[in-house]
Amino acid sequence: MRKAILSCFLALCALFPLYSQENPDWYLGKPIVDVRFKGLKTVSKNELEGIVKPYIGRQFSDEVFLDLQSTLYALDYFESFIPNALPGDDKYESIVIEFDVTERPVVDEIRVTGNTNVRKADILDVVLLKNGDMVNKTKVQLDSDAV
Repeated sequence: MRKAILSCFLALCALFPLYSQENPDWYLGKPIVDVRFKGLKTVSKNELEGIVKPYIGRQFSDEVFLDLQSTLYALDYFESFIPNALPGDDKYESIVIEFDVTERPVVDEIRVTGNTNVRKADILDVVLLKNGDMVNKTKVQLDSDAV
């Protein structure tokens, strides 16, 4: 009898953690209370706040999240961003979306070397990238074609 009770007790103890785990999709349908960014160096938080503000208060869904990611991707500020869903409160009734971002490199200096037939000022006039601009392949290709 003791063995049967002990066996039942151990079986219940083994199953208990399964019921105590949170639902992996706990964030679906929850209101978004904040969108945060980690890893910002050049991009202003204020600029991003204006972009993510329309998403605050909306119910989280795959469609809303895809729209938010597409909006951020279209800015072309980031080489990568990794999203994370955090609870907005202790009861898991709201969500905070946090993005860990890697910004694109920024132009520190533009050097013109090897030019003998064209003046430096003429080259710099046709180059779109300026000091402080974020670099991407499209801008580099356009500048290369312009020169």
